[in-house]
Amino acid sequence: MKEIKKQDQILSSRLIWVAIFLLALAVRLIYLLEIKNTDAFTCPIGDGFVYKQWALDIAAGNWLGTEVFYQSPFYPYFLALVFVFLGENLVVIRIIQIVLSSLSCLLLALAGESFFSRRVGVITGLLAAFYPVSIFFDGLVQKTAFDFFLSALLLFALAKALSKYRWPFFLLAGFAVGLLTLNRENALIYVPLTMVWTLLFFRHYSLQSRLMRMGVFLMGILLIVSPVCFRNWNMGGNFSVTSGFGSMFYLGNNPNATGFYTPLKWGRGDAFLERQDAIELAEQSLKRKLTPAEASSFWSDQAFRFIRAHPLPWLKLTARKWLLIWNAAETPDTDAIEAYFDSSHLLNILYRFFHFGVLVPLALLGMVVSWKTRDRSFILYLLLLGMAAAVALFLVFARYRLVLVPFLVLFAAVFVSALIDWGREGRYKNILRYGIALLLLSVPLNWPIYPASENNHRALAYYNIAVTRVKTGNFDRADANFQKALQLRPSSALYHVNYSFFLADQRRYTEAVSHMLTALSINPAPAVKKQCNELAAILLHHREIDAALTCYTALLKLEPDNPVLNFNAGYAFFLKGDLLGAVTLYRKALQLKPDLKEAQVGLAMAQNKQKARP
Repeated sequence: MKEIKKQDQILSSRLIWVAIFLLALAVRLIYLLEIKNTDAFTCPIGDGFVYKQWALDIAAGNWLGTEVFYQSPFYPYFLALVFVFLGENLVVIRIIQIVLSSLSCLLLALAGESFFSRRVGVITGLLAAFYPVSIFFDGLVQKTAFDFFLSALLLFALAKALSKYRWPFFLLAGFAVGLLTLNRENALIYVPLTMVWTLLFFRHYSLQSRLMRMGVFLMGILLIVSPVCFRNWNMGGNFSVTSGFGSMFYLGNNPNATGFYTPLKWGRGDAFLERQDAIELAEQSLKRKLTPAEASSFWSDQAFRFIRAHPLPWLKLTARKWLLIWNAAETPDTDAIEAYFDSSHLLNILYRFFHFGVLVPLALLGMVVSWKTRDRSFILYLLLLGMAAAVALFLVFARYRLVLVPFLVLFAAVFVSALIDWGREGRYKNILRYGIALLLLSVPLNWPIYPASENNHRALAYYNIAVTRVKTGNFDRADANFQKALQLRPSSALYHVNYSFFLADQRRYTEAVSHMLTALSINPAPAVKKQCNELAAILLHHREIDAALTCYTALLKLEPDNPVLNFNAGYAFFLKGDLLGAVTLYRKALQLKPDLKEAQVGLAMAQNKQKARP
């Protein structure tokens, strides 16, 4: 009889875990069905577009590559394998991702059971299944989907290592950290933290036993990571996973850093241009050719120089990034979750009730409640705070901090479980006390310290879709998305500038000039003036002289004493046949810069033509 009851309990527990997996899968399938006909679904943008092109190159036979990896290699190689065996189908990619994400919910549920209790495990699985930001990232062609899965796998392995102390679970944890490192390099922070935990928590075992398990954990990491490191060393002397560390570290730590992504060159936030700009600027500064490793070192040196020279501003910047990590705002860099609300009722509803600003207060109180059992759960505190610190050292975006969510879901489940216990036991004072604490925590964590509006986030997504549509030659869809972005955010000089160049390529010159002048009126910065000058050069090339003169006139109002602008405008007048206007501007250019050879030649030509006229 006891044996039958035991079998029934096992069957019941298995059904619960299977139900969590199927529920998570069903929710994600509904979401995919809702967004399947949108531009965002059919057009990977930003890094996603880069990863797809990289994967196509790999699948075509270039498996080893020719250069040091600048970006994390795990995801493009995953895409390449799918392309080789299942074809270039983005629907298949997303289905694989949602299956893995659903499996993540199951792994987290099992980890919650091992760390805390069966009920905590079930609540963990349910929270993970319905967490909208995770669902959103599962539907993108973006490496972030694997951050969630590999983090859940790591927590499952550590939970099992905690319960059973068997070396295969330490090896599995090593594999998880290794793969996560190939997907997001700052996962290396987990290595020392996990080793310290192994050494101190399992002190009732012999030192030799603990060292052996630490060695197995390290071996798992090295088996995954070392081939990539040796490959990069062979390609360019860079013994690391990527050569992008230095530039990304600099972007997060420089005198103008805000915690968000700002490209090294204005208007060149394209992932294709990022590496090129980082190397070119470093080479210009050092006046010599650099290897990828040397370029990375240059940027990290610049960042450390700023930190040493300005410790207080850097601490203030880091504190701001730390606050942004825990804030409710889902800051986008390419894809924005708000743009998907337009097509997914499910995502919209879930996000209104269960977003990061709800999850974090629940998790913080869960950390308080579980502190009395911290011996078992201390590794969760350690890894959560360690990864949060690693994120704060670089940039803060929604996709960068998703790696924290598996830990937060576990702690949030602990608090929800405690509320259930207090309700059953009639401990209403505890419910009231923690309820007040929950409200007090929710205020600062949901405070709008990041001022961008929901419309701005939507606009960013549509703008990035437009840019990618231009690359793929779908100009009608590009135009439609440019217009959507500008309707939502008409005050963006960058959007007007790039739409202007797009319109010029479509030979819609009058519209192109109009948008460029709007950009100048919004932000007359040197970078925007340079773009206006380049547009004018394009217009001259196509003999749209009046349009070009409109640009030069606007620029000369801002910089009347710029000799190059005076020469360029003079050349436009010369092409138009207005020799008097040309001579006047050429002379002014030479007054401002007597050694400007182009102006000297132009002036001579214009004067000769004047003499030749009857």
